[in-house]
Amino acid sequence: MSGGVVRPTDVRRQQDEPPPDQRVARLAAARDGVVSVHQLRTCGLDDHAIARRVRDGGLHRLYRGVYAVGHPGLTLRGRFRAAVLACGDNAVLSHFAAAVVWGFWAWDDGLIDVTIASGTRDIEGVRVHRSRTLERDVRVRHGIRVTSPARTLLDLAAVLPDGRYAASPGARRRSEPCRFARSSNCSNGPTAITAPNDCAW
Repeated sequence: MSGGVVRPTDVRRQQDEPPPDQRVARLAAARDGVVSVHQLRTCGLDDHAIARRVRDGGLHRLYRGVYAVGHPGLTLRGRFRAAVLACGDNAVLSHFAAAVVWGFWAWDDGLIDVTIASGTRDIEGVRVHRSRTLERDVRVRHGIRVTSPARTLLDLAAVLPDGRYAASPGARRRSEPCRFARSSNCSNGPTAITAPNDCAW
């Protein structure tokens, strides 16, 4: 469009594009039903359109800037994805949540662990950790950033001995990865730990 004149190519492009709600539905289907406000805007919804869909029940707010599409019932993977999105672009699923991803044990419905490089986050249902030496230990599973198996075990070994998780459900299961990490000569770094089956999740 130039000088107020609509070019034929612009009209065809607009006609070929699916409507915003269809674009949102396709995006959500590929992402466990979870989308960010930035993704909604990319699909063509402005803030007023987003607010209207929240009122009408088409979008369900999970965290600030993170929504479930259609209904609030999410799979565990969807919940993990939403927590990572809520913590920012460089956030990584970690600790007990990452251990579920790598198949160390079953989820016990506790807080979702996410690690960030810096900043302050106070998000209900999410336990936020901070690390400035994380990027080399990041993997991606189903589009979700997650700590590597070796880093996950080292993170658990660092927090379990001080008793912060001793009273939580599943603590008995959680002691096994800690023993595994300690028995794997952690002083030699992450490469000393054998990775579990990465097809467990």
